Amino acid sequence: MKFFTGKENTIRITKLLKSSNNLKCAVAFWGSDASKWLKNTDQEIEIICNLESGVTDPYEIEKLLLQPNIKIKTQSRLHAKVYWTNEIAIVGSSNVSDNGLPQNNSTGNIEASIEIISHELLKEIEEWFKKQWEHAKNINNKLLEDQKIKWRENPKREIPILDEIPIFPSHYHPNYRKNKNKLKNDFPAGYNFLDQLEKSDYIQIGSYDNLHVYNHPYYLLRIEFLSEPIGLSFRKNFHGSIKKTAKDYSNNIFSGRIQEIISQHNGYNQRWASNINEGEIKVYAQAPEVFFNDMISLLINP
Repeated sequence: MKFFTGKENTIRITKLLKSSNNLKCAVAFWGSDASKWLKNTDQEIEIICNLESGVTDPYEIEKLLLQPNIKIKTQSRLHAKVYWTNEIAIVGSSNVSDNGLPQNNSTGNIEASIEIISHELLKEIEEWFKKQWEHAKNINNKLLEDQKIKWRENPKREIPILDEIPIFPSHYHPNYRKNKNKLKNDFPAGYNFLDQLEKSDYIQIGSYDNLHVYNHPYYLLRIEFLSEPIGLSFRKNFHGSIKKTAKDYSNNIFSGRIQEIISQHNGYNQRWASNINEGEIKVYAQAPEVFFNDMISLLINP
């Protein structure tokens, strides 16, 4: 038996996830981007999670269910973190998440585990897992869709790239609706663009007066209404403690991909778009609808 914590804990668990035969995991919570640990393996895997908790990311469970070698059930009372194979088991505190398996000692949770190689204990853990598997229930589409709603409404869900993210109320500021409705006649493409973002499953929305802020797992986006001339301003919205990877990602979106879309549709030459500085791009009412279609694709699936 061996005890480990910190970076060694992450290394040992991720190695088990990526390379082990006949892997069985009774791990309660699976965070955003959890599927990355299992996407390059064709080994037979059985997973019991706690999908009903609102803390397990249903989008990641959905990705894992698409892999033919992976079987997943859910148990609403599960809080264990047990990783088992024929030769080794790890029992500890780590969920399959960026917080539970941090890449360095300065981020994520402080976790600890015990490694077990005793054949007698491995057999006991296997029997325990089989019993939990029998009592766990299958995951169907209705359960997934119900849990997606619960996940989006849970302010404590894990955000994979952002260390800290502001949580906004689900209602809209009265002035937001008023400002948006002004676009309906004078800037219909902008109005429809906001409509599509509001209906998106992937972006949580909050609004204050003339500002509209989107909380996305990979970036924060602030959209501001412009009145003279009529338009929309897009700005990076860094808030709190944000990892360098998130800043790089946002910089790439704003200094690269949005400008590429604008140039592709001749926005700078036709003067329906202006790049004020590295952090802000303004788009005016003359912008074509095709530009916003491309923006929807970029911002929802960056």
